[in-house]
Amino acid sequence: MRRRLAVPVALLCALLSPAATSRAAEPPATPPEPAADGASPAPAVQATYLAALGVGYGSWGGAADFVPIPTDYLTENSGPFETDAIGIEMTFHARMKGGGRVAWFLGADLGSYLFENERSVDLPGWSYDDGWWDDDWDDARLTLTVSFVTASARVVVAAAPTAQLHLLAGAGAYYATVAVQADSSGGCYCGWYSCCGGGYESTGNHDWSPGGYLGLGVGFPLGTAGGLRLDGRAHFFDFGQLGYLFPGQSANGPMYTFALAWDFGLR
Repeated sequence: MRRRLAVPVALLCALLSPAATSRAAEPPATPPEPAADGASPAPAVQATYLAALGVGYGSWGGAADFVPIPTDYLTENSGPFETDAIGIEMTFHARMKGGGRVAWFLGADLGSYLFENERSVDLPGWSYDDGWWDDDWDDARLTLTVSFVTASARVVVAAAPTAQLHLLAGAGAYYATVAVQADSSGGCYCGWYSCCGGGYESTGNHDWSPGGYLGLGVGFPLGTAGGLRLDGRAHFFDFGQLGYLFPGQSANGPMYTFALAWDFGLR
């Protein structure tokens, strides 16, 4: 009886021994590494275009170099222009090349900054009485407007998921023009500025100059609708003879501007 049981037991051991050997030869399976918690993808510039509208502050010491020589208004009320200005800017850029964290854009810029004269303009009229009509507009001022239109390039670097660095450069034409600004309730005097009933009218004193700018900014993407961008620029130009109100006078850059804009497409 024992011999009969020994034969099947020996056969069973012989069959199981290769399986056990092969199973022992197999290396243990490597468990998958758990995904890192809180990991975020690398920042990238996703915008294909950038169209912006912004408001700005300008500072130009050269504005004080223009002092009008009065003709149709009283001499004692003339003065240099203020060196601080307010302005507006519009830009449009389309993506040319680049992927990932750095992208190149080409486009155009349009902007205008207004400098007021330090003194109000006292305008002599025809024959005024001492009653209802008066011979001065306390709210009338000469204004100097510096505008520019430039072709430009912009390099956008994704510094972080929530912030981008903008490198700016442009070249084009700059235009300076002098006008008179009066409130709509002022008196009516039709002289060299043709400003009857108040308003904003050109004086015919202006000049063009080639120029350009260099700038640096930071953008904050706020979703698919766009984002905020704050930048500063140094503008370079050289204005010569503005007109008969400024004989022999000239001024050049740099003019510094600081603008806060909403960039449609910034993401």
